[in-house]
Amino acid sequence: MKRLFLILAIIVMATAAQAADILVSWNANTEADLAGYKVYYAQPGDSGWTLADGYVFEGDFEHVQDVGNVTTYTIPDIVQGPYAIAVTAYDTSGNESDYSEVTTKYFNVMETPNVPVVHVMQSPVTITITIQGE
Repeated sequence: MKRLFLILAIIVMATAAQAADILVSWNANTEADLAGYKVYYAQPGDSGWTLADGYVFEGDFEHVQDVGNVTTYTIPDIVQGPYAIAVTAYDTSGNESDYSEVTTKYFNVMETPNVPVVHVMQSPVTITITIQGE
């Protein structure tokens, strides 16, 4: 299977009660035998986090969701702290790609900034993070 090239966007939506979700979206893979995608993530309290000039995730992802052949997934009810997110694609034979670039972001669900925070990572992944109040 060819390497997964996607643009990954992460959008956080906060409600009035300060609960928030992370909406993860990406560009579709163009391979003819694409069967679907998996979203991997680590959240606060998972093993693998270190603090060195910010939070760094170097562990194994404890959470994975097979989302099928769609290009979005919502991580519900996040808590304040660091999250690491990556996406893989898999084909009809069950072959799975490597992770997309792992995106790490500290979410403060108590804040609701008015403008998106855009992180441009090494090609081909662009991360867009938006926190919106209800």
